[in-house]
Amino acid sequence: MSPDAIASLGGLVVEASVRATFVAAIVSMILMAARVRSSSVLHAAWTAVLGAMLLMPVLPRSAAAVSVPVTLPASSFVEALPGLSDAATPPAASWDQGAPGTSSTPSNVARAISPPSPPQRPSWPQAIMSLPESDRLQYLIDNVELVFSRGDDADYYVRQNPDRGAVLGDPQLHFTRARDYAVELLALAEKYPGHPGYGTAILRGNMTLASYAFRQGDKSTALEYLRAATATPGSDEIAYYLDSTLRFRLVNYLLKYGERETVAEFLEQLARVSVRNRSALLRDAAAIRKGRMPQSYQSMMARGE
Repeated sequence: MSPDAIASLGGLVVEASVRATFVAAIVSMILMAARVRSSSVLHAAWTAVLGAMLLMPVLPRSAAAVSVPVTLPASSFVEALPGLSDAATPPAASWDQGAPGTSSTPSNVARAISPPSPPQRPSWPQAIMSLPESDRLQYLIDNVELVFSRGDDADYYVRQNPDRGAVLGDPQLHFTRARDYAVELLALAEKYPGHPGYGTAILRGNMTLASYAFRQGDKSTALEYLRAATATPGSDEIAYYLDSTLRFRLVNYLLKYGERETVAEFLEQLARVSVRNRSALLRDAAAIRKGRMPQSYQSMMARGE
């Protein structure tokens, strides 16, 4: 085989691999965003991806090319700068070389050096708060606890690995933002009680506020929000997937400070709306009442937290 043929074959393999990886990544993100749980749908999607991967070396060369006309906006960057629409013939009036008391530098050159500044973008929290209320409600349901957890991570690395902590940012900024998100989440939930994520909003909003209060040293307020979290009517996500990412850490810290009965009641109430975790929640509640700590608590103590 000639060197040219080998190089062409290598390029074909690399191109097909890149295209296949891109297709797989796109399908994976779509499935995650849609929260697909059905095994039949997942099987069909990945079967289609596999077929596309096998056809990838042939498909780009067998399918007809599609031309997409692109029209540039009338006000391009060059046209937007005064005096540059005809760069080959700058206006003579701008030079004024022989006029007394004037500069010999063309005025349009100074303007060309500094293009117009882009409009200032709103901060990320401002962008979230500008969403329509229904979209904002769903975003906050999905992210309020993640923002608080990011503060936990930042706080840990500030003490253990300052370089990594500097990248994650100020922990208190994350905690405060999570608190504000939780307040907004609960307010929106009260306005939209028919939203499918209403029960999840009640649970996660109160769990975030309980975690924030506990971190601020206000245990009594943390317990109030913990009890308020049990008022959730439940949801499909709580029943079959995930209730609260903050549950383990908050429950274990409360156990560490002697709040056994409160924690046991909380776990029993949460078991009322959980299907996937019901047996584990009831088992932990019974163990706590008998003076035994859950495995997650023992693991936390072993780590020295």
